[in-house]
Amino acid sequence: MSRIAQADILMELVELSRDVAQDLTQQLSYYRASVYKEESATDIAAKIDQLRMIATLFGDPWELEPFRDYEAMIAGQVAAVYPGECLFSRRVSTLLSAIDDHLNELCQKMPRQTIDTKGQQDLTDKVKKHRRELLAICRQGSRQWAFFQTL
Repeated sequence: MSRIAQADILMELVELSRDVAQDLTQQLSYYRASVYKEESATDIAAKIDQLRMIATLFGDPWELEPFRDYEAMIAGQVAAVYPGECLFSRRVSTLLSAIDDHLNELCQKMPRQTIDTKGQQDLTDKVKKHRRELLAICRQGSRQWAFFQTL
């Protein structure tokens, strides 16, 4: 694939990550107001898994750092929360903030980033391998869905 196509794939993955993160933010708001905490937490965990899968496709271990921090917070039961906020909500908010920072940084360095031919093929192969999962994450009929459908 050409370098332009490579940048297109990366950009679509970034946009898909942002869409999932936005959905996650909405679900987190619902979680905070809901009496159905377990069901909401399960939905949020599924979205986090989707974000983790997309982050693995970038091929940069640095992109997985927010998820490692999130897991460490769970294991350590970090208790630095604001009054009236629960640990779960705080962990997810911290994760979303870190993901947003990483995506912004990735977008800033993307135009300057040059990927060798092997790296381009690796990304393309990963995306093709996980195409079904990506399509399941996308809203059917959306621009991203159409993009990943054509790969």
